[in-house]
Amino acid sequence: RAEVIDWKSDTFDKSDLQSKIENYAPQLATYRLAAAKLLGIGVDQVSACLAFTMAGHIEDVTKKATIYAS
Repeated sequence: RAEVIDWKSDTFDKSDLQSKIENYAPQLATYRLAAAKLLGIGVDQVSACLAFTMAGHIEDVTKKATIYAS
């Protein structure tokens, strides 16, 4: 198993959080796929999180990133 954590230093209004997550989901899907290939494991064994440092929020985006990694 592996976990990809993408640290983001964006500043944004909390009402824009879901929009930010949707925006970054394809990027995290690509990172999941790359990690799986590099480690020789299935993409389903790689989870993904966004860590918004300025907002102090961590979001598991594995399910949203899966949509794009098919």
